[in-house]
Amino acid sequence: MLECPFIAVALGGFGSVSGALLASLLIGLVESFAGFYGAPVLKYVAVFGLYLGVIFWRPRGLFGW
Repeated sequence: MLECPFIAVALGGFGSVSGALLASLLIGLVESFAGFYGAPVLKYVAVFGLYLGVIFWRPRGLFGW
């Protein structure tokens, strides 16, 4: 999936390397748990839900300026 790197950077906050690292770990965990406990086809829906939730909560990302 080519959108995952963009989602990781946007979740972590543009310009924040530590934020992108944390966001990529969070995306990996959400994908793994969503694929294990739910339908594997819907694991990307959980990632986009996480993305929308964080962007609505903190528009600059987790560690954005």
